[in-house]
Amino acid sequence: MCREGVSPDASGRHHAVVPDAAPRDDDFDVLFGDDYLYFYQSYPGAEETAVEIELISDLLQLPRGARVLDLACGYGRITNPLAARGLAMTGLDRSAPLLAHAAAEAGERGLRVDWVRADMRELAFAAQFDAVLSWFTSFGYFPDDQLHDILRSVHRALRPGGTFLLENLNRDQLLRDFQNFFVLERNGDFLIDENRFDTVTGRSYHHRTTIRDGEMRTGEWTLRQFTFPEIRDWLLRAGFETVDAFGEDTAVFSTDSNRMIALARKHR
Repeated sequence: MCREGVSPDASGRHHAVVPDAAPRDDDFDVLFGDDYLYFYQSYPGAEETAVEIELISDLLQLPRGARVLDLACGYGRITNPLAARGLAMTGLDRSAPLLAHAAAEAGERGLRVDWVRADMRELAFAAQFDAVLSWFTSFGYFPDDQLHDILRSVHRALRPGGTFLLENLNRDQLLRDFQNFFVLERNGDFLIDENRFDTVTGRSYHHRTTIRDGEMRTGEWTLRQFTFPEIRDWLLRAGFETVDAFGEDTAVFSTDSNRMIALARKHR
């Protein structure tokens, strides 16, 4: 994956080199492997997760037994508590370590969850779910054309009248308080992200270094940062009939909201 820099084009003029719009497979392994589980298992904490589960339940308003796909479910932070509330959960992720942890926890709690190891770009479901959930800024890691394809696949995976709940960072708030560095520390180990935002591509670019047990690993990725009008238009283009906006506490979405939640409905 190339880093930002300056290179001459054929005419001799110089232009910016833009990093790839998706991590390589080995970068995904660094970003969402054992190190991710180690640092993020306690972040967000149990109290914040409980609040999020209430929020998701309030927004979806699903009966017990409704079928829900948690897209990029990670280590099951959201999947398992929703399963405990009686929803028929399917958790999909490409990370074997995260899925293994999620499945082990579900087993310990006596929860029944269908776990699927797959890339979200390869969704093969058709009219199977009452709702699809994408939480904790799990959407945006790929080039725009692939992101459009994912939204169309999500629409196809839903039953008529189904709901897609998409939660991402609020770009307006993100840029106002943009952090060039983000650090997590656990037991003397560190996760360090170097961040920048490109106003031309609408993407944030990130370089991660993890230092754990004396070993250092690095990875890079980019993330599409949406305004609500933009993601609403993308969802409508993918076939959804209506798209509503909420902040992190179901209040009216505003520039001060930390999170941006889009609730999209498929036509009955």
